[in-house]
Amino acid sequence: MNQPDTTTARIRRSMIGLAIGALSLGAGTITALSDPIASSASAAPSAVRQSSGVAIELIEQEFTLGAGDELRLVYRLSGTLDASVDIAPATTTTTATTTTTTVPPTDPGAPIAPTTAPLPSVTTAAPAPTTTVPPLRTLTVDVANFATITDINDANRLLGDRAAPGAFRDNIDGVRIPDVRAAVEMVDANTALLTVTLPTDVGGDSELSGPDSLKFPTPGVYPLRMQLLIGDELIGTHGTLVERRAGVGEINRPAEPVQFAIVTAAERPPGTGGNGDAAAAQRADDILAAAAQIDPPLLASIPPGMLTAALDGAAGDDITETVMDDEFVALSDINLDVSSAVAAGIGDRYTQALERGEDSITATLSRPPTRVVRVVDTALSAPGAQLLRTLGVRYLVMTPNRYDDFVGGERPETDRFVDVELPDGGTLPILLTDPISQEFAPKQADAILATSTETEWAIRTVAAVILDHRSQGRTVRRSKLIGLDDFAPPDPRLINAFVAMATTTPDIDVVAPTALVGTTDTQRAPGGTPLVLPDVAGPDLTARLATIEATTLSLISTASMFDDGNEPLRIWLEQLDVLLSNGVSDATATAVIEGVAAEASNIRSALTLPDPFTFTLTGRSDNIPLRLTNNSDERLNVMVQLTSAKLTFPENNRIISLRANDSTDIQVPVRARSNGASPVSIQLLTPAGEPLGDPVSLTARVNSLTGLGQVLTGGLLLMLGAWWFASWRKRRADPEPADATAP
Repeated sequence: MNQPDTTTARIRRSMIGLAIGALSLGAGTITALSDPIASSASAAPSAVRQSSGVAIELIEQEFTLGAGDELRLVYRLSGTLDASVDIAPATTTTTATTTTTTVPPTDPGAPIAPTTAPLPSVTTAAPAPTTTVPPLRTLTVDVANFATITDINDANRLLGDRAAPGAFRDNIDGVRIPDVRAAVEMVDANTALLTVTLPTDVGGDSELSGPDSLKFPTPGVYPLRMQLLIGDELIGTHGTLVERRAGVGEINRPAEPVQFAIVTAAERPPGTGGNGDAAAAQRADDILAAAAQIDPPLLASIPPGMLTAALDGAAGDDITETVMDDEFVALSDINLDVSSAVAAGIGDRYTQALERGEDSITATLSRPPTRVVRVVDTALSAPGAQLLRTLGVRYLVMTPNRYDDFVGGERPETDRFVDVELPDGGTLPILLTDPISQEFAPKQADAILATSTETEWAIRTVAAVILDHRSQGRTVRRSKLIGLDDFAPPDPRLINAFVAMATTTPDIDVVAPTALVGTTDTQRAPGGTPLVLPDVAGPDLTARLATIEATTLSLISTASMFDDGNEPLRIWLEQLDVLLSNGVSDATATAVIEGVAAEASNIRSALTLPDPFTFTLTGRSDNIPLRLTNNSDERLNVMVQLTSAKLTFPENNRIISLRANDSTDIQVPVRARSNGASPVSIQLLTPAGEPLGDPVSLTARVNSLTGLGQVLTGGLLLMLGAWWFASWRKRRADPEPADATAP
């Protein structure tokens, strides 16, 4: 029958704790080995793992090691530890027996009984069962290093806890740590942390060389193998890489570090709205969230309106502070394609839109954006690129796929700039995102971390970059731009792990994207033929723009009728600005333009003049009564203009405010110039001067110039005529002198 807590079970748990977590026992001596675990490594790693039930993961290590520096490795042991590290001994017990003994009587007067007579029996207990505990089996770690590698492919079978012991070749040195129980920290029943620290030396005649340290004789990247044993039983193997830097007196070849930078972008919403707006807004939120988690600075290309909305909607801590070290691209405030703008002859409008966008981003972030980098996510023409360079863009960023679409031909290397020629004879560099970027995609990161730790992945990735850089020439100034195919933000877990590992080696720098200018070499174009962009790119906006501009003028005029004309005009112009997008078809643009124009037309047609009528002026000056009607729901301002051949209007072109859904009576001053009937035209205009509908014709009758005034006027005219006739006759009667010079 099983007991809930037997002595044997308590001893078993005690032994497990001693084997894994006893911190009171010190580490054993360190013994140098030529290859300490070659004999115990015959089992395949999968078989070892399956039989032991323990996974060994590397969670902390510095990639680069100085000559003679201490090597420190931190492993996580996980799995069924109490089963795989079960070293409890078997127990030995003694069977209890009963002995019967004859005892003489106690009464001294009694006769002595014969010795053969039976004696009273007394039962005595046997000694208690005993347990024999054999000596504990030691927890041993063997560490060995092997010949340097120059190609990361040589290390494919040497890394992680699936490293094949038989794949390691050319052993250089090895060290055995016989008892590492003091270096084990229990996290929980199934997890423990093992920290391995070893001194290193350069070997040879160096005074640093010693039997208890691991020898790294020359600079280079070394495979390193750690194996964990309990007693003589192999529990697991783990492989990693470590780089030994050149020490004093060793050849230290000059090297330019490989620069890494990160770029991400949110495209403007396609079309005129809909689901694309939500997706674009989510991308902006994702970029800001990733920027807050990613340690190095990144470059984000987010349209100004989307950036403001994303920052306003960010929850938690002030997101503006968390992205203070990141860079943001200067973009126009409207979705105006630079190539289309130049082709349509409105490059100045694009420049103004860019300046407004910069002002918006500056107000949002309290610091200006950068014009140095431009992420190219739509087709770009050569004239458009030339305008960008004029506006301060120093280099363009494209994914390899976008390069195929926009430039074409053989791809250049992704680690250096390549120049594209411009129409004025100048050049503008292009830098492609590097293929390594795809490892930082969230889905790919999940797959990577399902089989390795961040540290294990970062070790291999950093080593691959360094070995590739050295094989191609360390004096070339290379840069690798991390940018996913759709410019989505990279996974912060792998980015931060890579950066943490890269900071331990001088061969890699992680910088802001704007710092790549002047620190990255430029390569020749593939094939030697200069690269060129197309002459025309993007949609042809010439006809659409003419319609938009005409409509805009009408909208501006209509908006002047409102007390706050800026607000309705802003709404209308936003709808028109969307039409300057690659994602809007001509049919959609036409529908939007007609819709906006109809809204404005409804406002203008809401005003009515009185029907034609006749009025009479009884004096030289008088007033014309007018009734104007506003059928809209808004108070509107209107200009009243009157014209007539025989009348003047001292207060002509007066601005009148008309109540909403009501009629307003006004008096228009008028002055007569002559008698009689004459037509008077009344026209309503917007305050900006655009006519509103057809004019109305009134009839004016003037009877003000009558009586004595007319008689006097006629008499004076007759007297003037008589005087002139008499003077004329007198000049004809007088003969002229024969000699005008005679006295």
